[in-house]
Amino acid sequence: MRVDECGIWLVSDCGGGIFLRLYDEAGAVLAEMELPAAPRSLLLSGGRAWADLGGLVVSLSPEGETSETRVSARYQRLVRDAEGGLHTVAAADGANHVSPLGGGEGFTTGSGFVASGLGDSYLYLAKSDGIYVLDEKGGERLLICYEDCMINPKKLLGFEALSEGRFLCSGPGGQYILRPASPDEIGQKTELIRRSLQIRRISTRASRRSTRAVKNTKSESSTTPPKQAASQTRACG
Repeated sequence: MRVDECGIWLVSDCGGGIFLRLYDEAGAVLAEMELPAAPRSLLLSGGRAWADLGGLVVSLSPEGETSETRVSARYQRLVRDAEGGLHTVAAADGANHVSPLGGGEGFTTGSGFVASGLGDSYLYLAKSDGIYVLDEKGGERLLICYEDCMINPKKLLGFEALSEGRFLCSGPGGQYILRPASPDEIGQKTELIRRSLQIRRISTRASRRSTRAVKNTKSESSTTPPKQAASQTRACG
């Protein structure tokens, strides 16, 4: 589901087919088109909704006009740059090749997860060490450094910019929000001192003391019965 000034764009499986529809706030259908299969993703650009069907990208306008764009080369995903242009992203020898939809010169960037851009960020690239901003030629600028933030997002299965500086990440453990934090949000750091006790040595000492106490008790108890017996004999006499 996507939302813009035109309304609510929704892909639904009604049993009789899969449809891309545009709804108004009251739930009325403003435009629709039937899809041959469930789309891999849905993007909004130029006042239209674009559904990626894998090799075929279709679009629907608020007036009900449709279009089709076929992509012969294999690609992983469809992304939208900050200016509204659409691009395919394909893996290329441990890197990513970003090509404009419909043809044109693209660029190759580092390995990672390329995601749609937003605001002043043309595109985003999530790498193993942080989040980068890509420019129109594929140049990288570090935005979030994982090491500086002391975080480890591990493997990313999905990555999307919700707003400038806020990202929705998907991984094996589920979804989470990634955003930069100011120092006052993190709070003052406190140094913790770790101390360990040698439990085995303490246990040995306690065992020795317990043994000595038992010996003293046995020594005292062995001298008591004769005294008691002698006292009882004198009483009887």
